Amino acid sequence: DEEYRAKMALCLGDIKSKLATTALIELLKEENDETRENAAIALGKIKDERAKDVLMAHISTDPSEYVRSSSIQSIGGILDGKGSSVDIKDITKMLRNENVSIQSITAEALGKIKNPACIIPLIKAMDPARRDLAAESRQDMLNTLQLFSEDEILAELKNAAQDDENLYLDLLDEVLFQNPYEKLREESDKNKEQLIPKYKRQFKRVKNEIDSINSFVADVFKNLASINSFEEIQTIRDTI
Repeated sequence: DEEYRAKMALCLGDIKSKLATTALIELLKEENDETRENAAIALGKIKDERAKDVLMAHISTDPSEYVRSSSIQSIGGILDGKGSSVDIKDITKMLRNENVSIQSITAEALGKIKNPACIIPLIKAMDPARRDLAAESRQDMLNTLQLFSEDEILAELKNAAQDDENLYLDLLDEVLFQNPYEKLREESDKNKEQLIPKYKRQFKRVKNEIDSINSFVADVFKNLASINSFEEIQTIRDTI
């Protein structure tokens, strides 16, 4: 009886005994969506890490949106407070999901796990140009980002930029677009000030090159103007 098995899955979750983990993992193979959803919910309540990999496989492949959502939520509960000791790559991918519910649930799950590796994916997922991101999902992502200190955010930005000054400043600006971080603002202003002399030298060098090109072009046209032979002008034009 599918309905009975679905209800029993929730009951096992309420008991919160790890003795039920194996049976609930088996229920995740059922064809009935409600049974799989309830099994995922129950495993999240039991918080047995043996279920983590199985649930991880369901967050992107299960045909049911509800099973995917429940799996993400349960992984957040199982890995609650595990931080940088767990791999969250597959979870962060779901921040880009078109489903509004999954966007928010993923942000909340990442907030529970609190692995700093989610900082850059959160910043990228909040891209203002993104059309499929709901306002409430953006707020949930902001709330998760704000769980991290400014030092943790800076460390992740520097790591992602890999000594690329422009990328580092771009990432800083993306964060500051969403948040009024004082320390990050100071870091951004300081780095921009350091880049000004460098770019001034580059602009001066480019200007000198442009002036040289302009002078060359002017000479070319001056010489062309002195040629009276149509055939010579035609040959020069074809060459150019």
